[in-house]
Amino acid sequence: MSLALSRVKTADSPTAIDLFSGAGGTSLGLEWAGFDLRLAVDSDPRKANWISRNHPNLPVLGMEGSSGDVRALDGRMLLAAAGLQKGELDLLVGCPPCQGYSLLGNRRIVDRRNYLYRHFIRLVTQMEPRSFGFENVPGILTAGGGRFASDLIGSLEDLGYTVTAGLLNASRFGVPQARERFIALGSVEAEPRLPSGADTFVRSGPAIADLPTRSLVLGEVTSVEICYRGEPRSKYARVMRGGRVGVANCEVTQHLPELRRRFEALGPGGVDAKTRHRRIDPESLAPTLTAGTPDRTACRPVHPSENRVLTVREAARLTSFPDWYAFPRQIAEAWSHIGNAVPPLMARDVFRPMWRALQAS
Repeated sequence: MSLALSRVKTADSPTAIDLFSGAGGTSLGLEWAGFDLRLAVDSDPRKANWISRNHPNLPVLGMEGSSGDVRALDGRMLLAAAGLQKGELDLLVGCPPCQGYSLLGNRRIVDRRNYLYRHFIRLVTQMEPRSFGFENVPGILTAGGGRFASDLIGSLEDLGYTVTAGLLNASRFGVPQARERFIALGSVEAEPRLPSGADTFVRSGPAIADLPTRSLVLGEVTSVEICYRGEPRSKYARVMRGGRVGVANCEVTQHLPELRRRFEALGPGGVDAKTRHRRIDPESLAPTLTAGTPDRTACRPVHPSENRVLTVREAARLTSFPDWYAFPRQIAEAWSHIGNAVPPLMARDVFRPMWRALQAS
């Protein structure tokens, strides 16, 4: 596994469009993989604004003045925004909301988000990309008795694509987090392969040990950058820092004394029976980080050695967002960005083989 990160593209780099882009984890991974990312699309104006901030040269649909709702968009509009014609797009990626499929949710068949994959199929039909990628939670395989995944794969195969699908864990791609995802890849030219990744994993403790903390400041709108706690404790941490001397989004949540006492009683990997908070085992992977909502934070893991939940920056580091990547100051909103994101390192290594195949053809 390589941790070398590059956003360099060339004149002949394969083109890509990122639908349901969220905080931009897939977008960043596509850029690291070498794609010429032409467009990102998200229906949430807040997320669209933040992906534009982190990717200033990337056209983004969904910010004020434009629609990022795929239900209201057609392939012609998306291709025009990307400067392409029908059939010229090399890769279309879609990572629609997963809450309706998730085993942690209600899994209601009538949840409208469950049917957004049909719009992905519609856009593939209209745009005729050379290849596609689709990501979601493993629960899509069993939701509705498996009908959603079956319809997705069958419909795309009917369009002439050879489809390969399966489950991949982000930990096999250098992400210090146990995060399993359903991935479907398709191509009209050759059978795509799901990468196997590495057998070793990155330990969560050294991955975040150098990150500093600061107290919450009432009324503060923007997170303040502060100096690191010390030297990076692992190669992973060094790469995520990228030579920086300071980092933002390090604000610490203040807990009541009773909750701190409950955290203190937790050993590595231990789970509090009442609150369900889990302390991270520093010698192992972090558990899957869940999103919550922009207004209500999910149950966050407890720091490996301190009696508090993770900061936004620690969560971002454990998801393989580099330290320059900015997030909202509001913790619940930032956590929803990170918890819903595809880890950039995972996206890079999933789509890099497709980049090579597209360049070679």
